[in-house]
Amino acid sequence: MIQLETNRLCLRDYIREDFPDYYDLRHNRQVMYYLPEIYLPNMRDGIKDFHIVCNDKLSSKRIYYFIKIILKDTDTFIGSIGYTIVDNTPGQRTGALGYFLYPQYWNKGYTTEAVNATIDYAFTDGNIDIMTSGCLTENIASEKIMQKCGMRKTAQYDNLVYHDGQYKTRVEYELTKQEYLKNPS
Repeated sequence: MIQLETNRLCLRDYIREDFPDYYDLRHNRQVMYYLPEIYLPNMRDGIKDFHIVCNDKLSSKRIYYFIKIILKDTDTFIGSIGYTIVDNTPGQRTGALGYFLYPQYWNKGYTTEAVNATIDYAFTDGNIDIMTSGCLTENIASEKIMQKCGMRKTAQYDNLVYHDGQYKTRVEYELTKQEYLKNPS
């Protein structure tokens, strides 16, 4: 079971009792605005998704690393972070990173703190060789987090993603284990 601590946060694997928090976050339209593909529209879909996450963490071939973010001082649930193994070939294991917090916790440095801890775990304990992430360019705060955490821009796809009624530009970032080990955050 993943259990990480930072100065202000506790990060841990979800457990079965966490379903109400998990569903509430993933069913919140404001939180999931930039992630409509993983928005949970109803309780049935939420239960099915949560079941997959909880069962996968017990697998020897785990691919979903979804972590609950909790404020240390108040034990308050504020969001989620995690990565999915998207490439697992000999010599290269790649994770795709994602994160989302309730709006009242935006712009306070919590996401950067959680991303740094998650990247550190992925490279030191999670056997990841490359961590990737991306966002729409209009999501300026998310792109800044990737930059602050040492990720470098690898691609920009102009007018590629259809989102909220229009085509938008997406950027991709990555960080390799070798880069990270030379300069850990």
